[in-house]
Amino acid sequence: PVQLDVMTGSGSDGGAVQTQRGGLCAGAVSVPVRYLHSPGEMARPGDAAACARLVTAFARANLEGRCR
Repeated sequence: PVQLDVMTGSGSDGGAVQTQRGGLCAGAVSVPVRYLHSPGEMARPGDAAACARLVTAFARANLEGRCR
């Protein structure tokens, strides 16, 4: 399962990249973790694997002409 969310602010620089010089296709995939930004940051193996599958599917998709 995925959760669609638009992050603004300091969460990601994807928004800033997308709005530069006429706009670029940009996105981010976040792995849900506990204890973010700490030495003990942890993720469930299933969540990390699901994110890897999502990125793989995106990389294999033919997106030509879909991002404007």
